[in-house]
Formats: sequence, C-alpha cells, structure tokens
Amino acid sequence: MEQMFFFTCPHCKQSIRVPMRFAGYRGTCKLCGGVIVPRDPVQAPPPEQPAPPQAPPPKPQPQATPPLAAAPANPAISIDAPLPYRPELENDEAAIARVRREALIVSHNNMEPIMLHQAYAILIKHYWDYLHNGYDCLELLIQACAQQTEISSRVMESIRASSIDTLPVHRGFLYLARVRLRQGLYQKSVQLCVRAQDEGWPGKWKDIIQLCEERLDSRDYQQRMAFIMGNSGPGSNP
Repeated sequence: MEQMFFFTCPHCKQSIRVPMRFAGYRGTCKLCGGVIVPRDPVQAPPPEQPAPPQAPPPKPQPQATPPLAAAPANPAISIDAPLPYRPELENDEAAIARVRREALIVSHNNMEPIMLHQAYAILIKHYWDYLHNGYDCLELLIQACAQQTEISSRVMESIRASSIDTLPVHRGFLYLARVRLRQGLYQKSVQLCVRAQDEGWPGKWKDIIQLCEERLDSRDYQQRMAFIMGNSGPGSNP
C-alpha cells in the first residue's frame, strides 16, 4: 500500500493526504487549487547551499496556472454567460506551447497517458474557475481541453488495461462542449459529445446534445442551461 503523509496547504490551511512519492514536487492543492510543494514533516529538508557571490538571479519558473496575484482583467461572469469565439487566439502557438509546458510541470514530466490526462484535468479546472472570476484565459482553457481530448483514446486504452473500475468524467470533452455551447457553436458541441460517448466516457452527453438541439430551435434554452451548467461553477467538481 502506498505510503501517505499529511500536509497543510499554506493557502486554505486545510490538511490533505499526499502520496510519499510527491514529497518535494510542485503541484496543486485539491481543495483550493493553490500551488503547493508538499514536504514530509518527518523528513528534514536538505540543507540550503549558499548562493555563489554575484550570481545572477534565477529565472522565474513557469506557472502551472494563471497567477493569482494578478488582478482579473474582467469582472466575474456567470457559468451560463455567452463566450466569444476567437479562433486566431485559440490557435496561437504561444498558448499551445504554454499549456503543454504547464501540463508537464503538473505531471512532473511524466509522459504516461494517464498522468498527462490527470495533469490536463487539473489545468482545465483551474482555467475554468479563473475564467469565471474574470481572468482572460478562455483560449488557455480551450487548449487544455483540446490537448486532453487528443490523447483520450490512448488514455481509455490504458484505463481498460488497468485495474481501474470507475471511469472518471472527461473534463476536456465536458468543459469544451460547454464552451462551444456558450459560444453558439452547437454543432461543434454535439460532435464533442458524440465522440465522448463513442469512446465510452461517462457524462451528460445526451443532455448537452438535446440542449444544443433545443437552442437551435429556440426552445427551453434557459431551463436546460441551468440544469446542465448548475453544478459546474468555480469550486465544484468534476
């Protein structure tokens, strides 16, 4: 059985259980999403090495999430508010590279499909919450979702070959389908839901498809939107 230890998050002050193999690695608190470096309190930290004289300052490490210290660019928005469609920003190579880099940071450079899948899931939840708190990170959210869906079939193969009994909700398909719905790209949203269903991922795919069809017909839009989006606001799961 894997060894665990308790670590107190410096952001939310909550105690969380952390696998021993993650001690000393940068990650995120599963309760508040803050960036943490959990350390085993039983083990003394290694002695600090004195910095060489007149050494240049270290280069800043890439952030795994948008900086919390920065002020939001926009007011907070509701989880059913329309979202802009900016394809030129979605395909920006700098944004694509940033998301890939941050996924490797979160996964500790582990390229295994399941580890990358979990890293993208963490990034997606961060970007979703930050977006609704006013941060301009829509394209980063879309890229994180898109990159997670790119490896979805390999992840499903790994899960089926393992001893995992319960399939997780695929945040990439789910959140990207919701984004496309709010952008008015209903066919894209339906295509994502159909693909998720075909691959075997659990989720409210039929409900989202039905909502897209009803939105196209302008029937019962607000009621169905509240039902599907109601449990996906900042701080909620999946």
